[in-house]
Parts: sequence; C-alpha cells; structure tokens
Amino acid sequence: MKKIFLTILFLFYCAYPFRGHAERAEFVSGFEDLPLMPGLQEHDDTGVSFDTPGGRIIEAYAETSKLTAKDIFSFYAKTLPQLGWRRTSERKKGVSHEKYERDGEILDISVEDGSPVIVRFELTTDGQP
Repeated sequence: MKKIFLTILFLFYCAYPFRGHAERAEFVSGFEDLPLMPGLQEHDDTGVSFDTPGGRIIEAYAETSKLTAKDIFSFYAKTLPQLGWRRTSERKKGVSHEKYERDGEILDISVEDGSPVIVRFELTTDGQP
C-alpha cells in the first residue's frame, strides 16, 4: 500500500513542472519586450499604440508609491541593455527622463515625482516628434 501511495505521489509530482519561486515577468502593454518593473502598476486605459507609415508610436503609463525615480532608472539601466537597447542620454541629477535607442526606435522613459510617482514609456521611430 505504501508503494502504491509513493508511486502515485511521484507521478503527481512529475505531472506538474517545477515552477520555483521566480516571479512571472510582466510587460508594459503595447510593448513586446519592455518589462514592467516589479512595484509598478500599469494604468490600463491611458496608453496609445498605433502604426504610421514612418513607424510605430506607443505610449503607456504606470505608477508607484513604493519606488523612487532613482530605483526606476536603475532598473531599466540594468535591464534594457540586455534586450538590445542602448542608452543615448546621460544620467544627470534632477533629470526626469532617459532615452534609449534600438533598431531605429527611441524609447523615452520619464518619471514625474509625486504621490504616486508616475512613469511614462514612449516609443517613437527615429525622426518622429
């Protein structure tokens, strides 16, 4: 009886893949591979996304009451280069946005301090306003 129980338990365990404690990565709406930083809550109905003859334009917003602009910029400075983005703006004290470039597209991340902190993600094609 004990063998049967252990066999069933083993089969049950094998039927479900081990997921560990890793968080499932979430992405900013409209972006295929722009991760939403843990601690940010996306504004669902405030973004825009459309294609133009000159490229695509995407805008999305998120907010947080737990993170600072420094936290947010540090996260994306570490994460985006792994996804092929190259920072094109220098980080300066008091500056509320950073720009990244990849494959002719420009990603502008801006942070508005307040309560809550508002983060804007804007993607444009190089040469668009």
